[in-house]
Amino acid sequence: WLLDNLIDDRRLAEAREALEKLARIDHTFRTPLYRYLIAQAAGESEEMDECLGQLESLAESEWCCATTLGDIYTQRQEYDRAIAWYRKGQELQPSPKYTDSAMSIAHICEIRGDYRKAAETYDRIIDLLENEWGLTEETDSSVTVAKTKKARMLAKAEAARG
Repeated sequence: WLLDNLIDDRRLAEAREALEKLARIDHTFRTPLYRYLIAQAAGESEEMDECLGQLESLAESEWCCATTLGDIYTQRQEYDRAIAWYRKGQELQPSPKYTDSAMSIAHICEIRGDYRKAAETYDRIIDLLENEWGLTEETDSSVTVAKTKKARMLAKAEAARG
């Protein structure tokens, strides 16, 4: 959390120093991720693009990196790329798969006004909850919440049709 706080406080020189120390022991996607976040805070677009390229290379085999790229592209409002990375992350993720990526896709669909696609994505979420996690409406409220959100998206889709 040190790096996050240093970046949030715009203490970027200190963040770079801390990242170099981390990079000596952590050879995961976190190093280019934090380089990206520091470059973003500094407004260094060329460095940001270079770091994104590194992250994309790593994300081909690491689900957590792929979903993180989904988050980055969502923040950049590059929604098609975000959805592609969220899907890649879900594909790579071992079972039981989390619902976070699918939930993010549903939110993007809703932002775009594609309520039917959002409802279809809630079907995926319900499937994950029931079949990957063994949850039911009787055992966990998250199934009920997902079904309620799906119904809300279908109602919005009908209302949008006129």
